[in-house]
Amino acid sequence: MKRMGGKITVTVFTDPMMGLSYESEPIMERLQKEYAGRIEFRYVMSLLVKDVSDFMTPEERAMGPEAGIQRYCMRLAGIYKSEEAIGGLPINMEGFRLFDAAHRSSRPLCLAYKAAQLTDPGKAGGSRLTARQNSVFFRPSLYSERSRSSIRRFSACSAL
Repeated sequence: MKRMGGKITVTVFTDPMMGLSYESEPIMERLQKEYAGRIEFRYVMSLLVKDVSDFMTPEERAMGPEAGIQRYCMRLAGIYKSEEAIGGLPINMEGFRLFDAAHRSSRPLCLAYKAAQLTDPGKAGGSRLTARQNSVFFRPSLYSERSRSSIRRFSACSAL
C-alpha cells in the first residue's frame, strides 16, 4: 500500500484464476465506494498457474495429461464451489474446464488482462479483471470456448 497525495494506492497481485481475488471483489467495491476518490487499486498479474501439473496430486499426474487434468479440474471445481459463500458471488461449475492437455496455464488470461491494461489503462482496473474472472468463475464455458482463441494472440506478442 502506498499513499500518494492523500490517495491510497493498493497494489493487488493477482491472476484471473485466483478464486480469492474474485471472492474479495465485493470488499474492494465497498472500499472503493466508502473511500471514493481517496483509494485506488492497481492490479498486477502474477501468473498463478505456470503449469497446471504443479497443482495436481501425484495420482492425477500418473493418469496422464488429459485424464489427470480432467480429474484436477473436477477437484478444483469443488474447491471453488465450496468458497462461494466467502464473497457471496455466484460460482457456476457447470461445464467447468479451465485446463486441458493443450491449455495448461493461466498465462493467456493474464496476458489478456495486461493487453487490456496497455490498450486503455483507465478502463483496465477492477471492472475489467472482474469481467475476466466472471468468465472463469461464473460462466466458465466462455473461457474454454470463446476466449482461448482470442487471448492466444496476446501470448505471441506479450510477456509477463
